[in-house]
Amino acid sequence: AVEVAKDGTLWAGGSIQTSIREGGSNQFSGGFARFAARPSRAPAAPTAAAVSLQGSTATVSWSASAGDGVRYEVLRGDRVVAVSWATSVRVPDSGPDDRFFVRASDGQGNWSASTRVVRAVRS
Repeated sequence: AVEVAKDGTLWAGGSIQTSIREGGSNQFSGGFARFAARPSRAPAAPTAAAVSLQGSTATVSWSASAGDGVRYEVLRGDRVVAVSWATSVRVPDSGPDDRFFVRASDGQGNWSASTRVVRAVRS
């Protein structure tokens, strides 16, 4: 038997004798297993992204998202080049076509929208 409770918890019943709890140890299940709903709301997108150049290093900065446990992923083009709990990172500059984006992650598999593209201004 399978049932989803009002709070999103999935209950399964049947010939379930044991299950593995968080951390990897076995536990007696008594015919039932409960799977709590994971958070599904993405954190707010970071804002005010900017890039500055100093020699061969690009510093990408942004304004923080609201919420606890938010980490940030900095993308150059379509690849993550840095992950940070802070609101700025330094990465090697790789050329005049560098396009940076920043997105927030909550560690539960939820990602925010990316910031607008930012490019370093070369003088």
